Amino acid sequence: MLAAEFADEAAAAKDGLPDLLPAGPGPGGQARPARSRRGHAQAAKPGPGWIPTPERFRDPTTKVAMRVWIDLADQSRHYVPEPDG
Repeated sequence: MLAAEFADEAAAAKDGLPDLLPAGPGPGGQARPARSRRGHAQAAKPGPGWIPTPERFRDPTTKVAMRVWIDLADQSRHYVPEPDG
């Protein structure tokens, strides 16, 4: 197992390892889109086929009330902001 106590030790440990994502344009010669600031599994609005659950929570980072939705196609969970009210 690898353990590094300092950043320079971690950098030395990963020297020579291949990058996980290729640099430069993606498939078809097009640049990859910029990453969204939206968190994992968050969506601005429910997608087609999603059903709401009774689960709600407050996002600890943004403090926005979120509702959990389930995509019936693949059973994935998504978090959609609740309207203020």
